[in-house]
Amino acid sequence: YIAVIGIPYILAVTYLIQKYSKYPLLSYMFFIAYYYLYSFFLVRQVLAMSFVIFSFKYLNEKKFIKFVSLILIASLFHSSAIFVLIAYPFCLFVKFGVKNYIFIFLAYVFATLLKGVIFRLISLYSPLTSSYIENGIYGTSDGVFTFSILINVLLITLGYIANKKVNYDDNILYNLATLGSIVLCFTP
Repeated sequence: YIAVIGIPYILAVTYLIQKYSKYPLLSYMFFIAYYYLYSFFLVRQVLAMSFVIFSFKYLNEKKFIKFVSLILIASLFHSSAIFVLIAYPFCLFVKFGVKNYIFIFLAYVFATLLKGVIFRLISLYSPLTSSYIENGIYGTSDGVFTFSILINVLLITLGYIANKKVNYDDNILYNLATLGSIVLCFTP
């Protein structure tokens, strides 16, 4: 059952790599090393991610309705997918630059300083999630997430240094990486 549920995720990633990767072998190596195992235990999440991954094509082609449709379908499997809707205006209307690093830094500071406020908001709007946090089902450790954010920022920086001329496709990818880093700030 879990292997069958993981198929859409693997197909989505394979499609993404084959269509957009300049180095498919390297992309497959990273996918297998870091993300492949998620398809075996994060069932709802990987089903949602499948639709999010397929929506990338419509984000790239500026097809708003198709993009939104796939994100809404993804949110049927995992409600957090709805946050991906912000990617459309952010990726298309924000030009990558120093401000992206500022956004990540501000998100990290905001999430760190206002943990209590954020937890109260979660408790107010999602009592089930807050009970998961209180009972240790969802972890709230900072160490792993801080390291992950630093790795994201380092990869964005290295990509930018290697390719200083940011074209349309690169801008979308850098902005998606920025949004991923911002969301990661709030995951603890």
